[in-house]
Amino acid sequence: MTKANRINWTLILGVPGALAALASVFTFLISKDFRCAVTHVVGIKSPQCADDSMSPNIKLLVSNESGEAIENAKVEFIGTDNPEPRYTDSSGFVVAQIKNDGFVLVRVKAKDYPIQNTTINVNTQQVTIREMRLSQTGTPSVKDINPTPTPTASTPTPTASTPIPIANTPTPTADTATTPVPAVLPLTEVWYDVSFTLDSCTRKKSNIVSCHFSLISTKDVQFHISLNNLTRIVDGLNNPYYVNKAYSGKLTYGVNNNLPLDMVKNARSNVIIDFIGVEDSVSQAFLLNVRVNEGYASASNLEFRNVPIQ
Repeated sequence: MTKANRINWTLILGVPGALAALASVFTFLISKDFRCAVTHVVGIKSPQCADDSMSPNIKLLVSNESGEAIENAKVEFIGTDNPEPRYTDSSGFVVAQIKNDGFVLVRVKAKDYPIQNTTINVNTQQVTIREMRLSQTGTPSVKDINPTPTPTASTPTPTASTPIPIANTPTPTADTATTPVPAVLPLTEVWYDVSFTLDSCTRKKSNIVSCHFSLISTKDVQFHISLNNLTRIVDGLNNPYYVNKAYSGKLTYGVNNNLPLDMVKNARSNVIIDFIGVEDSVSQAFLLNVRVNEGYASASNLEFRNVPIQ
């Protein structure tokens, strides 16, 4: 073989290796790790790049119906910024840093339970611990856990010369003894693949209370909210107050109609329901019931308890 031929074969055999090396370099250059490293160096914030230095703004406790912690439950946070799935620890806790604004969908998969969903408003619920009690029905019970306030002052121990003060505690009446503590909004109930988050109930003129809901679905779905007497507010004296109108986007429907909703996967819808005749003395809804129905599923009642009326 001549020297020229040996050089040609060397070049031919070396081409695949060179191409493979170039492909590896190109793959690295377009990888998320490289892009995030560059954006970090130049100081550009990217919603796709994790920042481990940021404190978690979501803390979730996953438990069973009895409140016992569920370990190793898979938790997915679905929104604009989708971090990797996380798993609960031995205490049932999972934490995450979510960068997008507004609502994120939380999906939990645990052994012996159906997949269950809820929503968290990152803007208003930062560093709030939410407890998600799973249910065999697939509809979890979700509530905020408020940290116990730290005592600011200690009470001195009475001595022989120090009289023990007698507290002047009023005798509880029927109202004060039975009125529950108002819930902390927002409250979330889940119906099949749709999460209903009650953001507020505010009083308007003419004894009308307007309740605002944020909805998000994990799939494309069509359903309606029944505006009959089953969608209602009930006060502490068991007085019911019924729907006047309901709104969603450009849709407006009155009493005894159905408010149709056509939801797209992971898109959010806003619903407002006005209840009429709510007396000025009513500052809390012991029950806010929303009747929901879908073509292939039986009707269900979404119950929100102890809702403050502002």
